Amino acid sequence: MHVPAPVMTESLFGTTIYKTVLSVRNYAVTLLQGLSQPAALTHELPVTNCLTEVDLIVLSGQLQDVLDREMLYLNPELTPACLAVHAQMSVCQLAEVLRRGLVKSFDRLMAEYRIEAMKVLLKNPKMAEMNLFLLAHECGFSSRKAFKKAFFEYTGQTVDDYKESLAGSGKALMV
Repeated sequence: MHVPAPVMTESLFGTTIYKTVLSVRNYAVTLLQGLSQPAALTHELPVTNCLTEVDLIVLSGQLQDVLDREMLYLNPELTPACLAVHAQMSVCQLAEVLRRGLVKSFDRLMAEYRIEAMKVLLKNPKMAEMNLFLLAHECGFSSRKAFKKAFFEYTGQTVDDYKESLAGSGKALMV
C-alpha cells in the first residue's frame, strides 16, 4: 500500500512537528506493507456485549494509550483493523470498546484526536499562517470537507472564528 509523503512547505520542513508526522507516516507505511490481513480480522463479526466492564475499562485505556503514544490518527488512511492491531485487540473488541466503552464511532474518535492536533498547530502563530488544509492533512484529514465539518462539530466554531478567539484571548504561542 502506498501512502504519499507529506507535501511540505519550506517553513514547516525540519520542525519537530514535521519530523514527528513523517516518522509516524513512515512507521504506518512499514506496518501496512508488512501487514497481510489475517482471516480473523477480515471475517470476524462483531459480538455484542462480550466484554466485562473491567475489560472495557482496561481496553479503553489501552486504546487511548496507543493513540497518544503512536499518534496513529495522523495517518489519513488509518483503518479500524490497523488500529486494532496496534492496540493488540481484535476488530470485534475494538468495535465494542468504541461503542460501549468510549461511546463514539471510530470516525468520531479519530476526528477528536485530529482536531486536538490541529488546535495545537493553530496556537503557534507561524503555523497558523500556513495553508490551513496542508495543516489539516498533516493532522490526518483526507479532505477539506471532512476537516471543516469535524472542526465545527467538535469545537462549535469555524476555523477562522477559532483563530480569532485565540488572538483575542492571547492564547497563541509565541515562537
